[in-house]
Amino acid sequence: MLCKSCGNNLERDSKFCPECGEPINDLNTLEQSLKIENENKKLKLILIGIISIFVIGGILILGQFFSNKVLDKSQNEIVNEADYKNSSKKLNEEEVIADIEPVELIINQLDTSRYPEIAVYFSALNSKGISVSNLTAEGVDIYEGNENNKSVLNDISNVSVKSLRNMPISVSLILDNSESMDGYSMEQAKSSARDFFNYVDFNNKDKVEVIEFNSDVYVRLPYCNDISLLNTAIDTIETEGNTALYDALYTGLVRAYSQYGPKCILAFTDGEENASTYSLNEVINLSKETAIPIYIIGVGNQINESALKSIADNTGGAYYYAPTPIELEMIYKNVYENQKKQYVLTYNSKDNNSANDWRTITLKVKNNIYDGQVSREYILTPNNDLPIELLFSSITASSILAPQKDPQTDMRFDYLPYHAIDKNPSTAWVESAQGDGIGEWIKIDFLRSATVSGMYIKNGYFRTEDRLVQNNRVKRLKVHFSDGTNEVFDLPDPINENFNQMTNGQGYKINFSKKIITSYVKVEILEVYKGTKWKDTCISDILLFN
Repeated sequence: MLCKSCGNNLERDSKFCPECGEPINDLNTLEQSLKIENENKKLKLILIGIISIFVIGGILILGQFFSNKVLDKSQNEIVNEADYKNSSKKLNEEEVIADIEPVELIINQLDTSRYPEIAVYFSALNSKGISVSNLTAEGVDIYEGNENNKSVLNDISNVSVKSLRNMPISVSLILDNSESMDGYSMEQAKSSARDFFNYVDFNNKDKVEVIEFNSDVYVRLPYCNDISLLNTAIDTIETEGNTALYDALYTGLVRAYSQYGPKCILAFTDGEENASTYSLNEVINLSKETAIPIYIIGVGNQINESALKSIADNTGGAYYYAPTPIELEMIYKNVYENQKKQYVLTYNSKDNNSANDWRTITLKVKNNIYDGQVSREYILTPNNDLPIELLFSSITASSILAPQKDPQTDMRFDYLPYHAIDKNPSTAWVESAQGDGIGEWIKIDFLRSATVSGMYIKNGYFRTEDRLVQNNRVKRLKVHFSDGTNEVFDLPDPINENFNQMTNGQGYKINFSKKIITSYVKVEILEVYKGTKWKDTCISDILLFN
């Protein structure tokens, strides 16, 4: 019930309105109020019912809508799953194909010195020309024969592929000491050679030999890893004569060919050729036969670049001009790193063709990373006969006198074994044992077995006539050969001969009883002619002949 004045809810027994104080005493008014209140309650119930109907209907409609959507999505996912798998498979296959990178393979040299084992030295470059560093034997195939008759090796499982980073290399260092190199050019070449020695990793058993050339070719120091000996060999080089560049390169190739492992020729020259027996084509052909690269550094102000470039380009090497020390340092790095960044692949050949026949080797690399191939011809026995002194591999001795200084000139002299083969009578090997040197020896090892029939010997120290008299000379010697045989010879005292004739000649000639095939010759001191001042026994030169 409501107050008719203010509309406030009233208790059924109220006499007055508690809000406005209006008296409640009219029965009709009371009944009317009750009626209105009842109608309001009914209206509220009707509105609530209608709203409830709409809400429930909306929920049902939305539920059906989302149910259809989920069903459609599920059906679409089921339909597209197979398409997705198929497309993914195609995509993966395309990705695999795209990931296989073409690789440029370059065979730098072939070592057949241990045939039937063959070592293939090669470089692998990616599309940017950068050496790849993760090749293995996986996916490598080797073929031998010719284009019409290729036969893949059956024992591919025995193929070995290794990086050369820790493998010793052999470098034949060839220095031009002709008259055209006199002055600054020669000093630059010497300085360059000494700098190169500092770059070589002798602790890794890398080896270097020194060959000098003018009108003739001389093995100044056979292959060794002693930097002090190498520096001494460089320091004592003097300029004279003409330029037998091709003969020197030919000699370097033959000597390097007999060294096992990676190898190269590094030559310093001004490129003026005017004295060689061998021709440019013979040098290039031998380089191809031996598969040994030639790197040439041009020095001096008058360089014959066209000839030097022709040699380098045709032998798989490179030509550099070295006007500044900084550029020279970069050249050393390039030459040395080119050798160290190679791979070596070794396998056993099953090619039964004649050793004198040219063969073709094809190297293929195809795995899930790289794809490439290269072919190269080679021959097992290149024709490279040389004078026997150019086949020396090492010169050793039982003892060596320490370097001395001349008190009058303050010049330093050393007495290393290689002085006995340098064709310079003013140098000598000198032993350092107690007494007169009885039983001391000097030994010449060859790159390979060679035939010898005798030798010339300059017996004593021929630097001056006084030095010859003051030091011991060999009176009796024994020559040993690798087959276990030996021969004994008596020598005349050289002080009784004409000094100038002995100095300028070849020396005293010794004929062996027969020609002998040997891998070394060792000369042992048995008896001496005593010197007037010193007990050191000296040999200035030994020249073997066949």
